[in-house]
Amino acid sequence: EYLNSSLIIFKEIGNEEHASSAIGLIGEVYLAMGNFDKSIEYYKHTIDAYIKMSNKSGLGNKMSKLSHVLIMKGEYDNALEHSIPSLKMHREIDDKHDIGYSLLNVGRSYLMKGNYRKALEYLEEGIIVQKQPVLLPPPYYYITVLFTALLYYTTLHYYTALHYYNTLLHYTTILLYTTIIHYYTTLLYYIH
Repeated sequence: EYLNSSLIIFKEIGNEEHASSAIGLIGEVYLAMGNFDKSIEYYKHTIDAYIKMSNKSGLGNKMSKLSHVLIMKGEYDNALEHSIPSLKMHREIDDKHDIGYSLLNVGRSYLMKGNYRKALEYLEEGIIVQKQPVLLPPPYYYITVLFTALLYYTTLHYYTALHYYNTLLHYTTILLYTTIIHYYTTLLYYIH
């Protein structure tokens, strides 16, 4: 309801950028509700708007999100039709975070299609691109590591799968401890 109100206001004042963002957020709400068809509909509207605005960053991002929904629906070829151009756009503007997300979507699509060689190529590149010299890499890194581990497990390369599962456990442990510290710090501030 609030997003629809925002959308109407942004359209009335002629702010296409924010109107497109609101449309994309409505698509994300439908995705969270499990209504994939409505989510796809709103993402396509957002994509059209970003094409009109010549906004490569927004266009690439929404194409990645659309490919994610298409993967969830089992439409892997259609997902590749959106995630490969999205990857190209993100590489052109050197957006590491979205490059990693696009690589994940391309890799997942190939994995689900049974093309393990191509899936591995994209998933391993996604791990390299997303791994930053920081305490915790971006969230898509963990998902990419998980799908890479699953790929190795599926192809009976158990030792390599264990390596990726161990990597995942390492970061999960750090994330858990960080969360506990933040929880108790917040609790102490709340009590005082």
